[in-house]
Amino acid sequence: MPRKLAASMLAMTALLGACSASVEVGKTAAVSKEQLDKTVKEKLEAQVGAKADSVDCDGDLEGKVGATQRCVLTAGGTKMGVTVTATSVEGDNVKFDVKVDDKPMS
Repeated sequence: MPRKLAASMLAMTALLGACSASVEVGKTAAVSKEQLDKTVKEKLEAQVGAKADSVDCDGDLEGKVGATQRCVLTAGGTKMGVTVTATSVEGDNVKFDVKVDDKPMS
């Protein structure tokens, strides 16, 4: 299964649409690192139909349209970079797109 996921991630270049999560951090909407790790992993697994070993994001996703966060998807020993971009913010709800890099990390 991990090879299937890694191969699928290599082929996946389209954005996953309408992924969303929300967490209130002070007075600014944001998605916490922990929630982002979990949500991105779940969305990628659902898209590909296989389990990933892990998704590890660098930090929180700021609740600001256009804000980005980098994550690393690990599947079967293959690491893929992932970019998460906030697409809309309504109150404390942050919606975001997820894009897997075209090539595995070195």
